[in-house]
Amino acid sequence: MKKLLVLVLPLLVSSLAFAQEKSGQDFAFKLYDTHAHFYSDDLARYPLHAEKAYMGPEKMKEIVLSRPSTSARVFEIWDRNGVESGVGVQYSAAYESDNAYLLDVAAQHAARVHPVVILSLADKGAPQTLDSMAKTQGVVGIRMPITRDDGGRFPWLDSALAQQIWDVAERRQLAVVLFPPLRGEQSRATADALAARVPDLAKQYPHVRIVLDHMGWPEAKGAPDFGFSAVYQALALPNVYFKVTSVNFLTAKGKGVDPTGFLRHAVDLYGARKIMWGSDQGNTLVPYEDMVSMAKASAALLTPDEARQVFRETGMQVFSGRK
Repeated sequence: MKKLLVLVLPLLVSSLAFAQEKSGQDFAFKLYDTHAHFYSDDLARYPLHAEKAYMGPEKMKEIVLSRPSTSARVFEIWDRNGVESGVGVQYSAAYESDNAYLLDVAAQHAARVHPVVILSLADKGAPQTLDSMAKTQGVVGIRMPITRDDGGRFPWLDSALAQQIWDVAERRQLAVVLFPPLRGEQSRATADALAARVPDLAKQYPHVRIVLDHMGWPEAKGAPDFGFSAVYQALALPNVYFKVTSVNFLTAKGKGVDPTGFLRHAVDLYGARKIMWGSDQGNTLVPYEDMVSMAKASAALLTPDEARQVFRETGMQVFSGRK
């Protein structure tokens, strides 16, 4: 996660160029954004827990105070860009596993924000907390930051406490969003190893909707496979889904890969009903208007029905239960 600014900053100039390069199609439907981060500049009521923020705690505080991602601000840009509703993804850089602001936003705007929380494996009561959140606070999923320990194990997959959390997600039929590290020299093996574990997880927890953040970080390559190696090709499974985000489009463009071909290939591989769009609002340093323009441009090779599925219906079905 610490590499995010290094990854994204060199690509900012290309984002608008990409959006202008291909007009895509004019969506005749409202979008559903599966990846929006909320954080407030009311530090008295919602204190920061940014000690581990990838950009540093002082920079995180500066961002929160100068451009807070409050519900009012997010809804204003959603309205301006044709977004009906979406997923509030707990922002660990600002709050770690303190979900207070996200849950307050979701409670006040239950029809528009569907919360995905982050919990800590250091909290022995996390399974009970997730169960209570799902029952009483409308939580629709949990996001798990997937890393490996010194022994090569995945704490969020292999520890006894994590398995209890997965059991709650199975019983409550929640979404589990797996957030592997950014692809790079140090993290590619981890992302590939996670992808190799997903089929067993999907079989063990058939009622969990497993969502791979940022498509699971397939390597940014061009045709014919666009980085979807055999381990990713094996993930065309009934309860496995893929979230394509602005970061994927920026990464593809930065590597000289056509994002329209990337998305077309992903839809051919998994089906439009398994892919959903998320902006990464509040984190990716691109104006929201440009993120929506990138999304529409990336859909140039999709049919209108496929585009509607990817940019609205899949996310709604996975996170809100709406058909």
